[in-house]
Amino acid sequence: MKEIMKELCKDYTNLSEEDIAILIEFGEKIDAMSMLTSNDIFIDALTANGEDSVVLAWARPEKKSLYNKSVVGDLAYRENEPGVYKTMKTGEISRAIRGVSQEGVPIAQTVVPIKNGERIIGVLIMERDITLEIEQEQKVNDLKVTLEFLKKSLIELNIAESYFADWFNNGIFVLNRECRIIYTNKAAHDLYVKGGAPEPMGNDLSRFLGSFHDLDEMLEEISSPTEIGYMDEVYSFHIHPLGLQDDLEGAVIIVQDMTELRIKEREIQGKDILIREIHHRVKNNLQNIAAILQLQMRRTNSEEARNAFTASINRIMSIAIAHNVFSRQNIDKIVLKDLLSYILNATLENFKLENQNIMTAVEGHNIVISSTQAIPVSLIANEVISNSMKHGIKSDEAGEIRINIKENNGKVCMEFYDSGKHELHYDINDENKLGLQIVKALSQEQLGGSFTIGKENGETKAEIIFAK
Repeated sequence: MKEIMKELCKDYTNLSEEDIAILIEFGEKIDAMSMLTSNDIFIDALTANGEDSVVLAWARPEKKSLYNKSVVGDLAYRENEPGVYKTMKTGEISRAIRGVSQEGVPIAQTVVPIKNGERIIGVLIMERDITLEIEQEQKVNDLKVTLEFLKKSLIELNIAESYFADWFNNGIFVLNRECRIIYTNKAAHDLYVKGGAPEPMGNDLSRFLGSFHDLDEMLEEISSPTEIGYMDEVYSFHIHPLGLQDDLEGAVIIVQDMTELRIKEREIQGKDILIREIHHRVKNNLQNIAAILQLQMRRTNSEEARNAFTASINRIMSIAIAHNVFSRQNIDKIVLKDLLSYILNATLENFKLENQNIMTAVEGHNIVISSTQAIPVSLIANEVISNSMKHGIKSDEAGEIRINIKENNGKVCMEFYDSGKHELHYDINDENKLGLQIVKALSQEQLGGSFTIGKENGETKAEIIFAK
């Protein structure tokens, strides 16, 4: 670099040996400057004609340079780089001087003088790419033009008594910077003068939103949308600023009448509460029926009759559990994992022996089913779990029952596993096995699915698949 700088200085400038030495000393530092700033750094010196300058040294950033090839030795003409010429002549720092690089890239130059005593012998130049800044400024200018057009168009439509803006059911207010109304469509006008209020033009929206000194204060204090009650009606105000945060021109406020929607929501909420209460009472009635059957069961000495009573009671209680879930959750969105957990715990209470340790788990996806599916699912779960306890685990000191649920391509799969060592009857077509017949019928006829049962890796596995 030293020799090149010396040669260029001797060929193009009138600089002394001392001046050249100072420039070379700066040249040894520009690589570090470029690395620190991630910009192209140059050293230029004024040519002998006193007008143009020559590039003595160049340091390019590691990532991306503005130049594809070296510009060392190129001449920079006064008309193309006025910032360089100004600093060369006056010694003043030139900051953010815009121009275009030799590659056609928009740049900003910062030029600092290099001196030998009081004499200016050259300049240090930093150039950075401002393509993104230019694009952003263009977007801002386009936005300002659009906002001004919108504001003028709305006002012109109002002056011309056009009904275009009145085609919208929503009210439209346009505010200036001082939060004063400069435009309304018919819906907004009618809302404002409701109850004998004065004409809206030139007034504010304090009757709805409160008083504010300016638009900045309004935007800071009010969230959008905001809902208010006014004269026994409900309105939602959507605030849309016109302009940028530091240069607001005004705001467009869209007002929606939410009264009818909120009334319907209250009606639905009331009906939902009523439906939940009905399910709660159905659950209580089913529990009462189960209690009566338990009293009758205690009066019989027949083991076969007692088993029949127990099975019927468990089936009734599984339906009661479903109605209990209905009373607590959205009736059209029953969480399957919760429902199966309730059924599993309730069924185990009826079958688990004292000191018997049964591990349980309900795992898998968070699947939601409808209320019409919940009743057959409850009965199926009761039958399968009862089957596992009565015939699989029986009186074993310890055991495990797992339920895994998953969804794939719109199909729900429920997998019931038990660790019972005892042999089970797996023929689902055996008409003497009422429990399996119930599971098969509910799976196929009410859920439109399938049911299989068998051994897998030493465990009993029952699988029910149905469309969600």
